[in-house]
This record gives sequence, C-alpha cells and structure tokens, in this order.
Amino acid sequence: KIYKNCDEKDLVPELKKFGAKIEQINSKTVIVGGVLELNGADVETLDLRGGASLVLVGLASDGKTTVRNIHFIERGYERFDVMLTDLGANIRRV
Repeated sequence: KIYKNCDEKDLVPELKKFGAKIEQINSKTVIVGGVLELNGADVETLDLRGGASLVLVGLASDGKTTVRNIHFIERGYERFDVMLTDLGANIRRV
C-alpha cells in the first residue's frame, strides 16, 4: 500500500526494526508491504503519535519491545500504559 503525506519519516527506521517491510520513496511517500510476523525491538520515539504507534506495534509483535523516550507519549496520553494494561497488555516501566 502506498501512503502519501507521511510526515512521520523518523518512524520508518523504527518500524523497520520490528521487521516491517517499508520503502521510503521520498519525504512524503512510503510503500508498506505485508509481513507474516513482526518481532520485538529496541526503538526510540521522537514524538507523541509515533511513540504511541511504536507501543502498539510492540504489543502486536513477538518478543520483547523496549520503547525509549516515553516522555513524548506521556505528554499527550495520560496513563497510556495503564489503559493498555487494563485491556490485557503486558507493559512494564523500567
């Protein structure tokens, strides 16, 4: 699938760490291909929405995921980890 107007260009390298098949065409367009599984990764967020996305991808992945710089997420999503834990997610702060 082709996505245009992708301002979250710093998210692409982080998603690739999970094993996502993404090709950055230019600063505004990426092509996303399907994969059978994603693997846990050590990733770093640089913004609010990207950080929340990385947490959700980590939850959908096999294995352990560590998300760094969570202060971006905390700035915009109060008790994000608690809400996800209440839904059954296994999240631990370190």
